[in-house]
Amino acid sequence: MKPLHVYSIPKTKTKQTTPYHHISWVNRAASTDSIRYVLQSLLVEGKRIIATDGRRLHYYEDDYFTDVNDGIYRVVKTAKEILLIANPDAGTYPNYKAAIPSGPTEDSFTAIGYTPQERAAHIIYEMGKRDQAFLFLPYVSDVCSDKADSVKVECRGKLSPVVFKDNDRFAIVMPRRID
Repeated sequence: MKPLHVYSIPKTKTKQTTPYHHISWVNRAASTDSIRYVLQSLLVEGKRIIATDGRRLHYYEDDYFTDVNDGIYRVVKTAKEILLIANPDAGTYPNYKAAIPSGPTEDSFTAIGYTPQERAAHIIYEMGKRDQAFLFLPYVSDVCSDKADSVKVECRGKLSPVVFKDNDRFAIVMPRRID
């Protein structure tokens, strides 16, 4: 078994490109629901790290993570580092690939803005203008990181998951119904 991996917080506040920030971003999509224990963890699969809470999914792919054994990990954040702790008792991680939409994109656009908040506002505005799905603002804000100057948004219909892509991050957000 490979040793436990520890990632240190970078000292600079430049664009977030360290493993610490990637894990931190992916972990935002992990569940906080104690009943869904396995979804409180990250899945490491090859060079990909994945988290989902059932309403959104984040994944990041980088060769850096090929040194981490495939499996389910609990994330522990301290003031100076993130610990990935193997969690073999978590159970079976759901088939996240089934949640990734395939097929033709009905509509797409690129959200631009100088700040993550401007990009999130652009996405919410465009989704409303196009009569697409209503999305929960905190989930959209998580996608609009400081790392990218723009975010590509792919829509496949009013009640279909919405796909977000920036340079190397991928997220899916399920729409919310407004009755």
